[in-house]
Amino acid sequence: MEAKSTKRIFILATAVGGFVLFYILRQTFSGAWILPQSFHVGPITVHYYGITMALAVGAGYWLAMRAAQNHGLSEKQADNLLLWLVIGGFVGARLYHVASSYTYYVNHLADIAKVWNGGLSIFGGLIGGFVVLLAYVIWAQRSVPAAGPIGTYGRSLRWPRKSGHAPLLRLLDWLAPSVVLGQIIGRFGNMFNYEAFGYATNLPWKMFVPGQSRPFNSAQFGYYHPLFLYEALGNVLILVWLLYRENQKDKSVKREEGTARVIAPGTLFFMYLFLYNTLRFFIEFLRTDSTFIHGVRLNCITSGLLAIVGLIGLILINHRHTDTTDNTNSVN
Repeated sequence: MEAKSTKRIFILATAVGGFVLFYILRQTFSGAWILPQSFHVGPITVHYYGITMALAVGAGYWLAMRAAQNHGLSEKQADNLLLWLVIGGFVGARLYHVASSYTYYVNHLADIAKVWNGGLSIFGGLIGGFVVLLAYVIWAQRSVPAAGPIGTYGRSLRWPRKSGHAPLLRLLDWLAPSVVLGQIIGRFGNMFNYEAFGYATNLPWKMFVPGQSRPFNSAQFGYYHPLFLYEALGNVLILVWLLYRENQKDKSVKREEGTARVIAPGTLFFMYLFLYNTLRFFIEFLRTDSTFIHGVRLNCITSGLLAIVGLIGLILINHRHTDTTDNTNSVN
């Protein structure tokens, strides 16, 4: 009864939230509302971009904590690891942005710290988070003896090699849906800052951009592609698919032994890597603020390479998983 009540509340909250969001987008896209970028609480300036990023991190943290136990992590382990992941992801996101726009920041060093003006790259965030996660797994594996009691942080991160359940892949699967949820919310920070939009357009869903935020070479146009919305909607579909696949895995675990066919560790992560970066690759061609390297968009190169990594990863881990399952069945 309680589960049904919670589901109804969630559906109602989603419907109300969707209606409110639709109304805000309609007013903003038409130009009836010019969104403020900040407000003041006494002497403190609070930026809406920062609030959006905080909500994105909070939502991702919430989802990760809810799923931690299903991936072999205790609440304490998950909480500690997520803290370091947020730090690593934030640093990586900022450094990637600064590096990709070095021609500007080399002459405006003070602006490197002004993250409230925007400039957090998901590519840098993924790299920074992955470095932290990899370091954590290596530390957890080496901080305990090969045989004997396993320490607090290593307890759920150590699996027998022959089982094929690599700890890094399992942790990446755990984090993938949370990253997507954070991206969905975080993209609306671009709406408040009027950044990362596309070329001018007259499509019905065009977005009004104030004069001071328009590109210099197209300042005569008032409406542009809302790229943040394209990516957010695409990520909603990706999140739904990842959660569906994760639910399939949970159901397969509950079946009788010998008939279970659990998805291969790493499937959710590599699926995310492939789907998101394929989406991002095509969206990048509409951006007006891309960084070019020898005439090629830097983010297209990055997203294209990551999409290939995701596809190859999916093929390899599922091929290995199929072989392992078949061998197990033949022995039984």
